[in-house]
Amino acid sequence: MKRQINPDLTSRNYTYGCKSPWKAPVRNEEAAVQQLWLANRLWNVLVTIERVRVERYRRVMFNEKQARVGAINEEVGELRTAISKARQKARNRKDAKPETTPLQAQITPLLAERKVLLEELKATKEQRREAHKVELDREKEIYFKRIVRARQAAAGMGLFWGTYNNIIQRVDAGRKLGDLHYKRFTGEGTLTTQIMGGMPTDSVIGGDHNFFQIDPPTEKQNWRYARLRIGSNPNRSPIWLELPIVYHRDLPRNDHQDVTKKVLIKSVSATRSLVAAKPGKIEWRLTITCTMPKPEAKSGSRAVAVDLGWRLMPNGVRVGYWHDGERGGEILVPMRDIENFQKVQSLRSICDLQRDEVIPMLASWLSGQRLDNEWQKRSGYLPQWRSTDRLARLVRWWADNRLPGDDEVFAAANAWKQRYWHLADYWRNLGDQMPLRIREQYRKFANQCSKNYDVLIIEDFNLTEVVEKPRPESDERKPLGSYRQMVSPSVLRGALVNAFEREGMAVDKEEAVGTTIPCYLCGDATPWDAAENVIHRCANGHIWDQDFNACQNLLKRWRARGKALAASEG
Repeated sequence: MKRQINPDLTSRNYTYGCKSPWKAPVRNEEAAVQQLWLANRLWNVLVTIERVRVERYRRVMFNEKQARVGAINEEVGELRTAISKARQKARNRKDAKPETTPLQAQITPLLAERKVLLEELKATKEQRREAHKVELDREKEIYFKRIVRARQAAAGMGLFWGTYNNIIQRVDAGRKLGDLHYKRFTGEGTLTTQIMGGMPTDSVIGGDHNFFQIDPPTEKQNWRYARLRIGSNPNRSPIWLELPIVYHRDLPRNDHQDVTKKVLIKSVSATRSLVAAKPGKIEWRLTITCTMPKPEAKSGSRAVAVDLGWRLMPNGVRVGYWHDGERGGEILVPMRDIENFQKVQSLRSICDLQRDEVIPMLASWLSGQRLDNEWQKRSGYLPQWRSTDRLARLVRWWADNRLPGDDEVFAAANAWKQRYWHLADYWRNLGDQMPLRIREQYRKFANQCSKNYDVLIIEDFNLTEVVEKPRPESDERKPLGSYRQMVSPSVLRGALVNAFEREGMAVDKEEAVGTTIPCYLCGDATPWDAAENVIHRCANGHIWDQDFNACQNLLKRWRARGKALAASEG
């Protein structure tokens, strides 16, 4: 049955980290890990069932046109591989020019043929389904029976129903996106408790609910235990996972004067993850999902236009520009933050270079040794390894499983491991901190905008399409998107949209075409290279910053549409 969504409600997540285990241990973690293993098993079983369903469906619907599409895909793939190899060979020879024109010419008619075939298959999809209706209905019945058996097996093994439902929902979402993959169990995962009907947030602190509880505050202590139900004992009493959460943010309170504005906790999730930089270290975090009434829509005429992008400036990377018609400015990620991002990349490169020096030395020495089965299993295909963590784990295991005459080579490998863990710990911590720091800057800017303006005007376009890599057969070459990855303009856009929608403000998305090139003063649209310079002089002599110009064009469109609407209503 399809879940009904109440359009008058909105959801918010409140996430809390946990105190260090040496200050406050996680209680009943063994039972939680067992639940995570059961959840991982259910996931993999459902992925298998889905893959079988897709394969059987394709077998029923298969025809000669699909066979031809498959053949075209293989041929195009081979041609693209040949083009890539030719270009790589030319780069190695530096002065050589790749001879790819004949290969590119072969790809064009193949792509055109494939497009026609795909359109024909799409147009006849319903007809083909109707022709195979009996077979498809039988396959669907088999599929649902397998799902039911998998659910019953998971429940019979003790998987708690909240986590069980969460796995089912995630598999359904992944199936629609066509993105289901097997997962190896590493002790990581998420446990979920769903609270039927919801629970008022006021009853959580110091409460006695059967599914979720948080201890009352303790003087001079910023953390407290939260209890999440992860199962039931034979007498149906709760099995709790107790997490020492850092309660840095209060849950929203209920309006007791208006019962229609009740804030309810609908589900609680505990996520367990491994810290890659520190083997053996475990991190937990708690996420509380609440539902609350949507804010009342607010009206007003104060509008701000924000133009997003990424451009290196003398004092940092400009990720956007804002203007309200009277005042504005750039949204800048300062150079010190960019340098920290670059430091992460530099340290990672150093670690990779050191790994590439150690692996040949170690592989050469091991090739002359008589290794038992465990050693062969752990060091198999060593020269092909690209995971530095995997190599470090091998050296760590080696410390307890020494080989005859390995003193010198082990000392060198162990010294490398110590240097690597030191550098990896540094760049991973820095790499984790920087996106959070950037996101916090965006959140503060977005909150300030939502307080000062009533309408947010942004461009409606997909940022991923802007940086999409061209096909190998294309002569188009786009600049590297390293700065885009550092400053994440999509995070800024999300923060702005969330801040305005959370307060009931309007978000107006304008067509992106025709905002940067045309002059906002005279309308001159003579083409020019917007990527070359940020400052431009139009044909009529007006000089402006291109991002400022884009904001003005966005404001003009919004105002023109508002006047047209007012005239039509009048």
